[in-house]
Amino acid sequence: MRARLHHGTNFVGEDNNGIEIATVGKKCNFLVMKVGNGVLLATNIFLFAILGWMIISQGLPLRPSPGWEYKDLIAALLTVVTVAIAFIGLAVGLAAIWGWQTISQGAAKKAAAEALAQNHEHLSSEAFKETLKVLVQEQIENTEKAAVQDTVVGESSQDQPPAKPESNDEVWTD
Repeated sequence: MRARLHHGTNFVGEDNNGIEIATVGKKCNFLVMKVGNGVLLATNIFLFAILGWMIISQGLPLRPSPGWEYKDLIAALLTVVTVAIAFIGLAVGLAAIWGWQTISQGAAKKAAAEALAQNHEHLSSEAFKETLKVLVQEQIENTEKAAVQDTVVGESSQDQPPAKPESNDEVWTD
């Protein structure tokens, strides 16, 4: 039994234990994803519990610690914001490069497919066939004319002795 589930998940069936198995694409097993999600959920609950314990045991100060001034706090916060903006800029740059490559590859494939279709359409058109027929006929006629000319020139050159090459060079004297 196969059924189409959400996000491209295909229902495959059940394993020996009666657990439903589904695949996402061809590589990912639904059961593995279920276990992975459970591990991530457990990790988040554990970290939240540690954070709660730290807040309860140490308290949550509403003012800066002694020894810190507001200018130090502002400097630290601006540094964090600067680093965050740098990482965001890096991510946007990488996404732009990836997007450009994807778009250019897609455009090249589309252009090649369209050119192939246009070439096939043009080569199978009646106008092209007529033009090709005329050009082939002209080539055949030119070849026949050249053969006749070679025969005529060959016969006439046998009747006459070879011409003495004339030299336009002047004799040099001192």
